[in-house]
Amino acid sequence: MSMGSILNQYIHDNCKSRRAFCGDIGFRESTVSNWCNDRATIPLSKIAIMAEYFHDLTGEPPNLFIFRIVMHEPTVRAVLSSFQQKQRDQK
Repeated sequence: MSMGSILNQYIHDNCKSRRAFCGDIGFRESTVSNWCNDRATIPLSKIAIMAEYFHDLTGEPPNLFIFRIVMHEPTVRAVLSSFQQKQRDQK
């Protein structure tokens, strides 16, 4: 999964449409489309806003949304992979 696919799933599961989500949260549809299609990385400040938004809809703790999204950011994945490889090499 990617950051965009996770966001897309949250929107699909909790909002009437991407347009409704954008209207509720105040983001441009083209920007959200770029995020959902992995053409742009979601800024951390926007992830925090969305975490609060989805918390209000689902009751899910905001940090869980943040964790799910951020763990799929390419740089975070690369750092985690490198760390895991280093751990395996030490054994």
